[in-house]
This record gives sequence, C-alpha cells and structure tokens, in this order.
Amino acid sequence: MSKSFSEALREKYCVDDENEENFVHMIIFSRPRRISCSAELEYLTNVVLSSTNIDSVDVAHDSISSLCPNVVDLDLSQNLLSNWSDVMKIISSLPKLKFFNLTGNRFRPFNNVISWPEGRPKSCLENLVLNYTGATWRDAIAVGHVLPNLKELHLCQNEYWRITASTKDINKSLANLKCLRLNQNYFKRWEEVGKLNQLPSLETLILSKNPLENVTTYIPPSPRKVVSPRRLTYSPRSKKLEGSPHPKRTRTRSGGEQRSPAHRKLFANEADVGKSGQEVDVINHLMEEMLSVVALGSERMLKCYLDHAIQKPKTPHEYSNRQKDEKSQTDMMIDLKEVQEGDDDPGFPALRMLCMSNTRLSDWSDLEALTKFPRLKSLRIQETTICQEHSIEDRRKLFIASLPNIEVLNGSEITAAERDKAERFYMRHFVQAKTKPQRYAELYQKYGELRPFDEVDLGRGFQEYAALSFVYGGRSIHQCTIHLTQSVGKLKLFCAELLTVPTRKIKMYHMVGNDEGRAGNLEELFLESLPMSRYDMTDGDEIHIDVAI
Repeated sequence: MSKSFSEALREKYCVDDENEENFVHMIIFSRPRRISCSAELEYLTNVVLSSTNIDSVDVAHDSISSLCPNVVDLDLSQNLLSNWSDVMKIISSLPKLKFFNLTGNRFRPFNNVISWPEGRPKSCLENLVLNYTGATWRDAIAVGHVLPNLKELHLCQNEYWRITASTKDINKSLANLKCLRLNQNYFKRWEEVGKLNQLPSLETLILSKNPLENVTTYIPPSPRKVVSPRRLTYSPRSKKLEGSPHPKRTRTRSGGEQRSPAHRKLFANEADVGKSGQEVDVINHLMEEMLSVVALGSERMLKCYLDHAIQKPKTPHEYSNRQKDEKSQTDMMIDLKEVQEGDDDPGFPALRMLCMSNTRLSDWSDLEALTKFPRLKSLRIQETTICQEHSIEDRRKLFIASLPNIEVLNGSEITAAERDKAERFYMRHFVQAKTKPQRYAELYQKYGELRPFDEVDLGRGFQEYAALSFVYGGRSIHQCTIHLTQSVGKLKLFCAELLTVPTRKIKMYHMVGNDEGRAGNLEELFLESLPMSRYDMTDGDEIHIDVAI
C-alpha cells in the first residue's frame, strides 16, 4: 500500500501512544508522561525508509520541516517516487540534509521539471545518490543548478552509453563536484567520458563495470577551436567551398529575397525551398561530416576532401574565388593545428583517483594514456584484459612499471623498492618482444640493457620418495620407501616403533649410500620440525639408529 513520506516516517519512528501507556502502567504503576510524536522525531539525524512504498510528499513544506528538522542522512531507496518536485520539497524542507539516497526510484523522463521552491534557502546537500533511477543528463545538470553545494553524485546503473549534455552546461552546473560515480553503465569509448574533462573540482571518477575499451588523450573540441559551420558554405553555381562568415540574403531580379545555402538549411522545412534547396541540404550534410573530420584531427582526410571539393580555376573570376578558398583552407588548418596541439592534454585538472576495474581495456597504450593526467595518483584497475595471462603478482609489477605517476595501485601504496623491482621486471619481460611499449624506451634510458636472470633448477636432484635402509647394531634391520616430505620427527617415531623403545631414547644419523661422489660421513638428524628432504636423501641411503641407555 502506497503512502506519503510523513506517513512512513511516523509509522516507523513514532511510538504508539496507547501501547506505550499500557506498558508503562504495567511496569511502573504510575501515570506516564506523554511525549508527542513531533518531539520524538525532532532528535532524528539518520532516517532510513527504504522499501516502504513512499510515492508522494505532503503538499505543505512545514509538515516535513516541523517533523524532523535535524535530519542529516536520509535513505529513501527502493520506493515509488517518480516526480522531481517531490524530491525538491523534501530537500528544501530539511535544512541540515547532507546525504540523500534515492536509489531505485524511477523518475519520469518527460514533463518533469526540476526547480527549487520559491522562498526556500539554498540547500547544503553534498551527496546525492541517483543509482538506477533513470535520471537523464538533463536531470543531472538541472540538479547541479539547484544544489550548488553538491560534492558527490552517484549515477550508476542508468544505462548511459553517451553524455548528451554539453561541456559548457556540465562545467557550469557541476563546478563544485568532487566525486562522480558512473559504475555499471554502457560507456564504451573514452571520447564520451572525455566530455567531463573540464570539471574544475573533480577529484574522483569511478568507471568500474563499464565496457570501456580504450583510454585516449582525446579532448572534445571547445567551441573556440572548432571550425564554425558558418565559415564555409556551398555555392551551387561555382560548386566549391566559399568563405562565408555569416549567412546572408541576396536580392533576385524580381526584387525578392533569395536565401543563401546556409540560411536555407535553417529553414529547410519552409514551402519556398525547392529542389535546389534539397540539393543544398545534402551538400550541407556532407559539410557536417567534413567538420567532424576536422574535430577528430585527421589532417590527411581533410586535405583530400578539400582537393576534391575545390576545382582548378579556369577564369580570372574563378581564380579570385580560388584565392579566397585557399585563405579559408589556411584558416581551417590553423584551427586544426590548435585542436591537434591540445590532444596531448587529457584535461581532468583536479583528478586524483580513477577506478577502471572490470573494463575491457586491452592495450598498453591505454596505460600510457593514464600517465598524461596531471594529478592522477591513485588507480584501481582490476579484472581487465591487459596481461590477463600473468599472475596477480606479475600483473601488478607490469602496471607499476607502466604508470610512473601512480602512487597507490588497487588500494596498496607503491614503495620505491617495489617500483625499482617492477621496472626491472618490466624490461626483462619485453626485451624479447617484437613490438615494445613506449614505456620500455623510457626505462631503457634509465637502466640500460639488463642481463637476463640465470635459470636455476631448484628441483634438480629432489626426490619425493626414497628407498632407505635402517641400520641398528651394525646390521640392516629394515628396508622401506619413505615419503620425504614428512618431518624428521615422524621418522623418529617410526624408528622407535621399529625397536619398541621410547622416542626420547632414539638418536638417528643419515649416511649416503652408494653415491661415491657424496660424502659418507654420518649426519645426525635432530631437528624434528624439518622435512626429511632437507637432508638430500635418495635411494640407497641409510638411517643409523642408536638407543641411549
């Protein structure tokens, strides 16, 4: 049965007056002191009302603020709230609220405006959890506008595969955000995550359990660096690109107005656009593709496109237009160069901790890209496909050597000795590789060429079982095969049972048998905790037993 927020609050935290009175009369036998429900709720700081079927909020703000004005942490996860207006009423009515969990409440995506109630003071909310709520990026931007003190935002399990908000809106509304959690979404390319790279205060970014396949230093081009679509228009008469800083209207012979192709594109649905207008729309679509090539920084593709689009001049008039085209082309190359020069800077100026566990990173270049982040010091990168065939210990060494800027890897601090050992392991690992990562060249300048380790077979000559002879009083009394992983104490117990004497009276000595290359002296076996294999016993060796009197 659905209920309002106030009803659920009273139901859980208010004591039933009738039951309380009967209980006190039975135990104390005196008239109880009645405490109002509002007085009880006034002292609440942590409120948990998860899975209580809350679907609405009381209309009056005072009904909430008078009930529990001191609430700091509020958990309304797995309820039935669907309107942002109800959420804003709760936040605006709780002046001390710092943490608000709304996981599992499914908000309606349309006709659901997020606004702050008039006359209410600004909220001090710092941590908002919107996991599995269906909150869009437009919602996140609006929430950031009305909650200026927001420092941590949870947007996990919301089926994001791209960031639809503009970089300008993100930077403006989430300027104070320090931690952003995007676990278990569908981000596949770093180009989408890179749209967050200008958040000025972002220190922690969680991307675990996303199908992320790459990490690059790509920066989404800022508006001042990208060639504006209005700078190039297509002229149907000369069939080439012409510089046109603004769309202009031209006069026809009849005195009417004829819109330029760029202006006609803006009014493509008007009735006065004929077949030529449709043709221009197609050309403008091709221009948009060309501009996307510029944004991606492919200079070679851009040159090919321009060579195809700009024809050779045949008349003086065309030659003059050709000079204009070349100047426009030069301007584009300058803008393109600015974009390419910025590609080495990945942004994220304040990012210190990044989590990329359970992703699909598979190339060493992804780790090299992480070294470009200016303040990144802590990284979590487990369960990825990079060097998955190695053991956990060797994988940690390879990661440490690949990330000279990281001080804490998967929660463990990296010491200077561990880094030195890891870098040497890294060089020996790639010394025989045909294609070496870029980091190998940097470490080669530091260490030079390292000698490979000498292979030592520690198991050479080791036997798990050995056929031994037991000698007592100068003659062999027993022969059997002994498991050499057992302790000397077990061997002593065996000899005591063999002679039916107490173990405290037994002394044992090991002597090499038929091997002429080994010494034939007797070696006392007195360390009972050691395994027999420590004495290099082999087939034919003898155990001499002595019984103390």
